[in-house]
Amino acid sequence: MEVSLRTADGTRRQYSAGMALLREDGRFEGTVVVAHDVTELREYQRRLSVLDRVLRHNLRNKMNVVLGHVEGLAGADDPSVAEGAARIREAANELLCLSESARQFEGVFDADARQVGAVDVAALAGSVVEEARLAHPGADISAVLPGEAPARAHETFELALEELVENAVVHSDREEPRVEVTVRVGPDAVAVRVADDGPGLDELDRRALCRGIESPLEHTQGLGLWLVRWSVESADGELDVAENDPRGTVVTARLPGAAD
Repeated sequence: MEVSLRTADGTRRQYSAGMALLREDGRFEGTVVVAHDVTELREYQRRLSVLDRVLRHNLRNKMNVVLGHVEGLAGADDPSVAEGAARIREAANELLCLSESARQFEGVFDADARQVGAVDVAALAGSVVEEARLAHPGADISAVLPGEAPARAHETFELALEELVENAVVHSDREEPRVEVTVRVGPDAVAVRVADDGPGLDELDRRALCRGIESPLEHTQGLGLWLVRWSVESADGELDVAENDPRGTVVTARLPGAAD
């Protein structure tokens, strides 16, 4: 729990506190309370949150201005101008997608909004697959699902699963990408498996998913794969990446079971 206390000099401090009961031979002997001063941490988090919102708001506004002006250049008679306009449009749209990814997954980083609860992962996966089929009619997207699969998942897990399926389709080098989503219920966990027949993940993306490591000079493309990992780990789940046979990638998320 967190409490706010006023100190002797009149300032207010924020504390994260935990409490334990002391017992000896079944008798209550007292209470131990341990408190950590988190005032600076919470202030730092608030400032980051404000900065994040301001940057994303300004980014969206400026990119919309850029896209508006690019439309006027796209129909230029000079082929080099038209080609440059197309590249600007593509880069601007990628930045807008990055901003939207950050907004959608903000709950993963917001301690006050961290929601983990029981979810029917089979129903959730079925919904994600149906949406993906509508969005990508040229892809072969299938699902192998049980009747139900209760698991403990973060509220952003549906977005994370959407990201895995979307990533498998759009980065495929096949004319008809194939993606299979499989959900299996085990004794203590529910496994969600996304397999594709694409070119496979490069080393940077594999590192982001497996270990959450990125060097200052090497960056994965976008936030999606990082946020998949963070969403799974927020529910005390595990993520595994393997090569598919004969080609492609298999990403498996294991979530704690939530059986009645």
